[in-house]
Amino acid sequence: VHLETGEVRQTDLLIKDKRIAAIGDHLQADAMVFDAAGRDVFPGLMVPLCNIGVRGVAILRDKDDTEDADPINPQMHVRYSFDFREVKMQHMTRLGITSYGLSPGLTPLVAGQMALVNTDAKNATDAIVADDVAMKGNFNRSVMDYYAGKRKMPTTHMGMYYLLDKALTEAREYMEQ
Repeated sequence: VHLETGEVRQTDLLIKDKRIAAIGDHLQADAMVFDAAGRDVFPGLMVPLCNIGVRGVAILRDKDDTEDADPINPQMHVRYSFDFREVKMQHMTRLGITSYGLSPGLTPLVAGQMALVNTDAKNATDAIVADDVAMKGNFNRSVMDYYAGKRKMPTTHMGMYYLLDKALTEAREYMEQ
């Protein structure tokens, strides 16, 4: 069991009503026993950045996680590209992943709003736990390479700094009004 402290040890988990009721050695309960010896168990693991549900795997379409016509897209909400069937195909709950931060793609400097997804939901409506939990940004080589191919800024770190500073200044001025 991978504990929240970073410690990994062989121990027992007691699950009650889909929640961890206890973690410890030699737990006793009138319950079904699942022997997970030799397996990695991550109780309540949350993946902070993930794009499962917007990659097009469920219906074999092109990825739908990135709106990259413009490098600054704070108005985009990844939930509108979400496909619950893709999450169900991944069987994430069997790995102990209970939720994840659904994020937009890698090429825009400001890619858009993230959502929190529950992997054990029964339907798409219940899967989105919260909208606008974070703003996804990319300050890396993939941004520069993508826009260099389009012959559009940002193609350098200077360009990324400039566009990010401009967007934040405009947002601050808007909020002050």
